[in-house]
Formats: sequence, C-alpha cells, structure tokens
Amino acid sequence: MKFAFLTFLSTFVVVILSLSKGTNNKGILFIITNEKQMKKISTLCILVMWFVNADAQVCIPDLQYVGMPEIHPDSTTGIPVGYAGLSYNQVFNYVVPADTIIEYPGQGIILAQIDSIVLTDITNLPPGFTYTCNPNGCSFPGNSQGCIVIQGNPGTSDIGTYPITLLFTTSVYHTSIGHITGSEPSIIDDYPIVITASQCAAGFTLYP
Repeated sequence: MKFAFLTFLSTFVVVILSLSKGTNNKGILFIITNEKQMKKISTLCILVMWFVNADAQVCIPDLQYVGMPEIHPDSTTGIPVGYAGLSYNQVFNYVVPADTIIEYPGQGIILAQIDSIVLTDITNLPPGFTYTCNPNGCSFPGNSQGCIVIQGNPGTSDIGTYPITLLFTTSVYHTSIGHITGSEPSIIDDYPIVITASQCAAGFTLYP
C-alpha cells in the first residue's frame, strides 16, 4: 500500500480521494462545501491511497534494474520512513549475478556458479510486520531477478527505529568442488526501518 500526501490550507473544501490499481477497489471522492457546517479547520490533507488487494500483495520485479546485480534501493539511497496509522510497504529488488568469487580450501580463489541465494530470515522487524518474496520461498536462482516486500500496519506504540537484518544463504557450483552451501549466512543490515508519527494529521470540527 503506497501513500502520497499533500497538505494545504483551504477554508471550505476537504477532498479525500482514494484510487486503486486493483479492479475490485473503487475511487471515492468526498467534498465538504457547506460553510455553515464547517467552522473550524486545523489541518486539511489531500490523501491519495493506492490500495492493493490483500491476496495480491506479492511484489513484481522492477525491470529498470535488469543487469544491475545487487539489492535495490542501495543502502546509500535507503528506504522511506513509515508513519504510525498508515500501512507500510517496502519493496527490495534483488538482482542475482550468475557467478561469484569464492575462496575454497585446497582450491584457492575460484569463480563459482551461483546455484541460488536464499533469504532465510529478516530479524528485528517492527511488531506485526511480515515479508514475502517473489519467487515464493525466497530462493533466488543465480542469474535471475526477484523481489522482497516488507509490509505492516504500525501504530503509535511502534514509533521508533528498527535496525533490521536480512540473512541470506548462498549455494554455488564449481567443477572442482561440486555443489556447496555456505556455512555462515550473508548479512545485510544497512536498512533501518524508522516509524514516526504521521505528518498528515487532518482534523476539523462540524457544528450544526
């Protein structure tokens, strides 16, 4: 679920517009224009929300990253802040190379073919947050592209910083050593999830 916000000042109009990418969701336009009913407006927000069907919240790999082996966005770009009371949805695109350099006892440094890289866990997620992968099972074959989506619905009690850790296990193949799996997981811990109070606090009082 993605959100875009625009806060503005107006005297008599509140617009809440809901748009959907799915076919089962309808757009809603709600306008208040009655001056007699609106005496006080503290903050007005246009809130545009794209709702994705709960049964179809599996990520789709972004083709702009084809041929760019790594996780996107990179750690320098980072990930957006989450807001209490608003659904959180963060997609990581993972482009897996065809091979990698490893050091193996008795063989030295060799170029091995990647069989797969498996996401085994994401630790220290905010309460109630989950993750899913495409492909299912979070096993990414060598020379392929997939994605990981982290989702949740944080509340005010969840405000804080969560230094999540992604754990991966890599399996490779080389003619001299056969198929082997790394004994220690690869760790990515450069993506803290920050949950903060909503910046779009809309409120008004209606008087008869």
